[in-house]
Amino acid sequence: MPRIENYISPSTEFDPAALAAMGDAYDRALASFSESPGQSVREALAASIIQLAQQGLLDPVKLCEEALAAYGLQSKCGGDADPRGPRTPT
Repeated sequence: MPRIENYISPSTEFDPAALAAMGDAYDRALASFSESPGQSVREALAASIIQLAQQGLLDPVKLCEEALAAYGLQSKCGGDADPRGPRTPT
């Protein structure tokens, strides 16, 4: 599945922390669906997250919630939970 970086215009730059927050928000938003959303939904969520980040919002949970709310979807962004599951220490 595409990462949010795939939807960012080459002329738009974000620092690594912003990219990480946006990627986390995008993963959380996709995890809110019981089934994998279609391409148009993924594109719309990514566009919303990118636009919000350009406006200065960089909290992953809030980015996720706002992106879902913009399309009338109920938030399941989950606060502190990592949408990708537990991590194995490296």
